[in-house]
Amino acid sequence: MKKKFVVVLKDGIENWVVLNTTAHLCAKLGSVVGNEIAGKSPVDKTDYEHSEIP
Repeated sequence: MKKKFVVVLKDGIENWVVLNTTAHLCAKLGSVVGNEIAGKSPVDKTDYEHSEIP
């Protein structure tokens, strides 16, 4: 089963506030649930493993 989440914000908020708020909420959610939604850490061509979500 795939897990998804939705961010719902009040209508009429300035675009930069929507983007900033959504980014912070997603980063926090990602740090809490980790690999449950993010999957494996990406590995670049030098074999360096990057973290999934900040």
